Amino acid sequence: TVARKLFNAGLVDNAAEFDAYLMQHGYDKRISVGTVKIPVGATWNEIAKKISGKSGSLFIVAIKQEQTD
Repeated sequence: TVARKLFNAGLVDNAAEFDAYLMQHGYDKRISVGTVKIPVGATWNEIAKKISGKSGSLFIVAIKQEQTD
């Protein structure tokens, strides 16, 4: 799942809880194919908006952790 990939990338601390969050807020039905940059420390809401396209970003295929300086 996307939540598991985000967990494996170190972007969320609990895949099952993040998956539940996505479902509770309807983001699970909006996730599409594409690529986004997710900064370290992004909130669940920020991540959900990025991967669902609600932030005006692209979508998700591969998850790469982005370091901020």
